Amino acid sequence: IIDPLEESSMHWLNSANGSIEMHIAFLTTEYPILGMKCGGIGIFIKHLSHLIVKSETGVKVSVVYWGNKFTETVWDDGISVIPINQPHKSPFSSFINRRYLNKKLNLLVAKIGIDLVESIDWEGPLAFCSLSVPVVTRLHGSNVYFDHLSGNKTPWNVRLMEYNALRNSDAYIGVSRQALDLTDKLFSLSSNKRKCVIYNPVDINMPPLSSSDMNKNTITILYWGTIVEKKGVLDLPLIFNRICEQNDNVKLILIGQDAVVNGSSTWEKCKSLFSKQSIGCVSYLGRLPYDKTMSYANSADICIFPSHAETFGLVLLEAMLLRKAIVCSDIDCFQEIIGDSNCVCKCRVKRIDEFAEALQRLISNPIYRCEQADRAYLNATARFNTNEIVAQNIEFYNRVIRDSSKHHVEES
Repeated sequence: IIDPLEESSMHWLNSANGSIEMHIAFLTTEYPILGMKCGGIGIFIKHLSHLIVKSETGVKVSVVYWGNKFTETVWDDGISVIPINQPHKSPFSSFINRRYLNKKLNLLVAKIGIDLVESIDWEGPLAFCSLSVPVVTRLHGSNVYFDHLSGNKTPWNVRLMEYNALRNSDAYIGVSRQALDLTDKLFSLSSNKRKCVIYNPVDINMPPLSSSDMNKNTITILYWGTIVEKKGVLDLPLIFNRICEQNDNVKLILIGQDAVVNGSSTWEKCKSLFSKQSIGCVSYLGRLPYDKTMSYANSADICIFPSHAETFGLVLLEAMLLRKAIVCSDIDCFQEIIGDSNCVCKCRVKRIDEFAEALQRLISNPIYRCEQADRAYLNATARFNTNEIVAQNIEFYNRVIRDSSKHHVEES
């Protein structure tokens, strides 16, 4: 999952006490706390932060929330979530707020002893910033990245922020090989900086349903994720319309935050595409807390992810670990998760006929549906070891910190 590690690998993790002195801060614009809206990046940061703390390696974690949602530090099961606001609103606020963030972050680094900051690539929060500690940028997918995949043009100011922030980063972690390679190509990342691929860990606390629990009279098909066009949600009505023409025992549930684009609701656009026959079998539950979403996922019979563009696809891995029959698009990052196994039904992007046929086969053949679910679960548990993924993250941070210390010694 990670690029080959030279030198001593993760020997420190296997020592007597398995501890290492390190304080990591995650800089984010979203985090699932205080009922705030949150997407996949915030959920990922919460998962990884808690898994690192639980790993008993002695690594300390803080989360720095850049936004105007709260003003005092909030504690989340041993992890401090520290706010830094965006006080300026003007034509130049993107630049001025980043300079303010730079100042506040450096003060925070000195105050609580942060050794490394991990940032995100979306909109380049650390553009035009110079921190006193090394910065790792995790490539979840930038505006430039997704606009390239969808053929759209990125606004010049957003491109500038992302470009500058990435160029100033000390190292990069791709959440998939596709995310790392394409971002490297689009931004011409330095060949002298550390880069690696580490897949996202999943922290699911509920046991998957057994295959015997999945043979029901009513078949529940579930999509969860942001209700946005790039995730293929506008294909879902066209697919489900065909399914409802052949079955009277199916229902479709959608969970996720509605993306408002140019003042228009994506869900309302999606809703208008369902036929009169199928709309009565559709439930849109909006954004739900993670645990409740996983509860719905655990009870579903089939999960569908017709995405056009992703960087990793955490929902796919979650569905596999919950032992679900899955229909998904054949985009590269999904293929990275699946590997060579024939454990999910893959369809070409936007091919409504292929998605409908794959769904219908799962609906009409309970034995096949259970076999696919079992294969998906076994594949995911064999290829994604949470403890190893956490250890790889910690080792990468450790190496970047050592690189930075060595560089400072050489300069002095």
